[in-house]
Amino acid sequence: MINIKHLLNKQPDRLGLDIDTKSINLVQLKKIPQGGYEVVSNGSFDIALRGAQPSEYQSLRDYLKDLGVGGSHASVSIEDNSLRIRKMSFPKMPDRDLMEAIKWNFREYIDCSCDEYEVAYTPINKWNEGDQQIYCAYGVSKQAIQEHLEITKQLGLKVVAIEPRATALLAAFNDCIPWDARSTVVCVFMGDTSSFFTVMSDRQMLFSRPMTMISSELLVKHIARSFEIDEKVAKELFDGFLCNNDQDDKDSAGRK
Repeated sequence: MINIKHLLNKQPDRLGLDIDTKSINLVQLKKIPQGGYEVVSNGSFDIALRGAQPSEYQSLRDYLKDLGVGGSHASVSIEDNSLRIRKMSFPKMPDRDLMEAIKWNFREYIDCSCDEYEVAYTPINKWNEGDQQIYCAYGVSKQAIQEHLEITKQLGLKVVAIEPRATALLAAFNDCIPWDARSTVVCVFMGDTSSFFTVMSDRQMLFSRPMTMISSELLVKHIARSFEIDEKVAKELFDGFLCNNDQDDKDSAGRK
């Protein structure tokens, strides 16, 4: 799991890919001379990629080609049942020993062996306690990483980074807002079948937690029940609401 910002600085034009349960979301960024980034293209495609048929993959490849991102280098956010994010504290030690210590700490939270688990971390400097360094540690099964690599390969894209959604969102915030060391930002992500919130401050992620019984799928079902309409119609209303708000944000940004 590699920091997306670091990679974007090395190679400015990059496609960000979020593979959800029943859809795929993407955004292409381009570094601009005056600093920062601009959105070149973005989109969403309804598809359950795990178990998708060859014809469905072809439809998605055609969609990517129409957006002009076919064959791009992609940074992929990973979300999987094996993914864990925990705050941990250790005395200072060599990186190799630290990685093993993090794996050992994750052992009670995972369903696979530590050898089949990939971990990474970022220091949380504002919470250091004496000789203990505080870390935000991440872990996900190697099988999940391999699945995401295979899916992305099927789309004709070249993977250059894989990281949790939470750290990908942090990287986006780092490039979009001026951080104040005294302020804290809470970001809520709602996916197809799961959601989470993450707390960030001064370019660091402090922690991230899943939110139970909250997802876009459940929201669509609630809309359908409340208005006594078909779920397909409710989904169209929900998607239309998101598109209209996205356009309002763009119009507002253009007036600034």
